[in-house]
Amino acid sequence: DNDAEGIAFLDSFILVSDTTPEPLTLFFFQPEPRLRLIEEDQPQHGLVKLSFNREPFDADIRYDDFGQYFYRETEKDTIRLWFDWSAEESFNLYVTADTLIDTVLVKGGDRQAFLSSAPLRLTNGLPGGRSQTLNPFKRLELRFNRPIAEFDTSRVQLLKDSTLNPVPFSIQKDSANPKLLYLTQNWTELLNYKLVLLPGGITDVYGIENDTLRQNYRIDEKKNYGNIALTLEQLDSTQQYVIRFMKGDKLIQSFKHQNSRIFTASFKHLLPGDYQLDIIEDRDGNGRWDPGAYENYRPSENRYTKKLEPLRANWDLEATLSLEQKGE
Repeated sequence: DNDAEGIAFLDSFILVSDTTPEPLTLFFFQPEPRLRLIEEDQPQHGLVKLSFNREPFDADIRYDDFGQYFYRETEKDTIRLWFDWSAEESFNLYVTADTLIDTVLVKGGDRQAFLSSAPLRLTNGLPGGRSQTLNPFKRLELRFNRPIAEFDTSRVQLLKDSTLNPVPFSIQKDSANPKLLYLTQNWTELLNYKLVLLPGGITDVYGIENDTLRQNYRIDEKKNYGNIALTLEQLDSTQQYVIRFMKGDKLIQSFKHQNSRIFTASFKHLLPGDYQLDIIEDRDGNGRWDPGAYENYRPSENRYTKKLEPLRANWDLEATLSLEQKGE
């Protein structure tokens, strides 16, 4: 009955005989606790933070819909709800966690005061004119502190090397994250670039425009990166898998795989270092690992970690792994 207690069980009966029995293997696990809303916070106009006792993948959130902008962002055990509501009247959020429904009153607040005191800024920039090193094969990511509504490239400058000559570029929004923009340019190795976002270059969903923002970048050498050609063998063709390519705790890319005993993938222009696979036998097809549930006599989904040989700079690594090998 206690979600914090670990359990183990067999999913079938055993027959006890007089002879020496075969050893039993039980997998100990902690059940998924029931989802609970722990805390709600409204740190500014247009933002509600909901904190839960675990990752809220099954939280259902509804609200009084008056046509306001809404964007839901999840990070670990927290959901951030961004909204733009021009009126000062309050409205309700309805948060369903397990079988309980919590009602959260969202205060309208003083929108004008917020607009005059909440600058739009980069969250992945460096202060003081310091320079960031960029992967020469990648787009430049521009992450902002609030969702972006639009941008004006005539108010954005990309200047090259000490001559500060302007160079062409393109900007795109991320399709899933409205706080993220991508700037694409044909980078030249070992050169310095300066990015200047002039006032009005970026506008967020509240209508707030950026003040002048400047960032410096240096393009790394291509030889400092490597490639991985990956093959994972001896999978069960009747099973569904989630295969996550990781560098430490950072997810690089995730795949769903089924109907084949072999999985292949290529990863290019990677930093040197240690990479691994996190492999989940996704029996229910929900795209994540699930612990067991005693009330349903459902064992935990199997999960494996496979470490790759370390990747070196300027190197093509061909890695062939087998799921039947013991997970490391």
